[in-house]
Amino acid sequence: MHDVANIVNRDIKPDNMLFMTQENGTDRKGDRAQIADFTTVIRGKEDDPDFKVTGDMGTMCFQPPEVFAGGSFRAKPLDVWALGVSIYSLVFGKIPFLDKQEIRDKEPDLDLTVASSHPDDKS
Repeated sequence: MHDVANIVNRDIKPDNMLFMTQENGTDRKGDRAQIADFTTVIRGKEDDPDFKVTGDMGTMCFQPPEVFAGGSFRAKPLDVWALGVSIYSLVFGKIPFLDKQEIRDKEPDLDLTVASSHPDDKS
């Protein structure tokens, strides 16, 4: 997405991902995740792979600190940050940052228990 089409999603989060498993006999092959919502996509010029953007767009708790500092910032790292927050929330069952101040100032809590993969799992 970033390298092939020079686009940035700006709203990567678990709600905008599709998780698929393809079964081939008894072996699971082709497990993957795909981005499903492209309403906030921005495309950079072909000759500018490190294009910059301004302002916030997308879901606040998945945005990186530089969005709230003002000014312009490189676009592609926005999606990398949002993917990291998404993985964190899927693994630990909670979002690491809940507001702008936490996003700017808080270190994520890494002393967590991995979230249950099934709602009925009581372990």
